[in-house]
Amino acid sequence: MTVTLNHTIVPALDHRRAARFFASITGLEELPPAGRSGHLAPVR
Repeated sequence: MTVTLNHTIVPALDHRRAARFFASITGLEELPPAGRSGHLAPVR
């Protein structure tokens, strides 16, 4: 069975570090900051 995550929110004190870690364990790419003030750390 394939699992698809969409808009997963991970609370963290350091969102860039958390995104980097999440990307590394899932084999995904960490993208540049997004959002109005760059407060989102997308991984795709």
